[in-house]
Amino acid sequence: MPTTIASENLECPECGEKYICIRDDYAPYGMCLNCGVQHELLQCTYCDKPIIVDEDVIDGESICCDECYKLLYE
Repeated sequence: MPTTIASENLECPECGEKYICIRDDYAPYGMCLNCGVQHELLQCTYCDKPIIVDEDVIDGESICCDECYKLLYE
C-alpha cells in the first residue's frame, strides 16, 4: 500500500496540480484532491506505475506510461 495520499507523478489534466489520490482509504482512487475531478487510473503494463487513462481501453490491451513508451518505441 502506498504511504502517500497523492501521487507525485500524476498531474491532473483539469487543474494541473499533482494531487491525484492513490489511497482508497482517504478518497476515491483517482480523484483529484484539488479540483475533485474523478479520473480513471490503470497500472502501466511494464512498470506498474499508475497512469491516467482518458480514453476507452480494450480488455487485455497493453497500456504504458510515457517513460516505458519512450523506452519501447523511440
